[in-house]
Amino acid sequence: MVGINLTDSTYQGFYNHHSTPSHPPDLPSVINRAASVGVRKFMVTGSDLAQSLKAIDLARQYPGQCYATVGVHPCSAKAFDEYDGGGEALLAELERVARAGIEEGTVVAFGEFGLDFDRLGYCDRETQEKWFAKQLEVAAKVWCFSHRAFTLPNSDTPLSGVIHEPNAR
Repeated sequence: MVGINLTDSTYQGFYNHHSTPSHPPDLPSVINRAASVGVRKFMVTGSDLAQSLKAIDLARQYPGQCYATVGVHPCSAKAFDEYDGGGEALLAELERVARAGIEEGTVVAFGEFGLDFDRLGYCDRETQEKWFAKQLEVAAKVWCFSHRAFTLPNSDTPLSGVIHEPNAR
């Protein structure tokens, strides 16, 4: 299984947040080309609630081939503080969506959450740490897809899942 952000606007032809597409949407051809070289399953990353819901939609469109994750990426962690009803309400909604998707067979993990201190311009360290800890509590109840190999100090939280390290060498 390959973890990939197929909900990114790049697959609809848009690059770097430009409003004019560079090419027609090509997601189906991307999936077909990957399958032709042996990629059988995709774990489609949810980087916030909206992207998680899009990932679930892709899993429904490509059953048995695409599976979704539900969570908030560290660069988007400020979404918790901006959510109507507050961060705890967003966390509860993410857990509800994840559990429903697991039951449906479209969701395989809670994530991609974690810590990303290389890109603090998107979200400050304190906010990332706060919501990482809270998402970790939810992930411990299901299965996690974590951004970076960071752990909580003094944590004995048992986890099953995948840790993605974008700067591994």
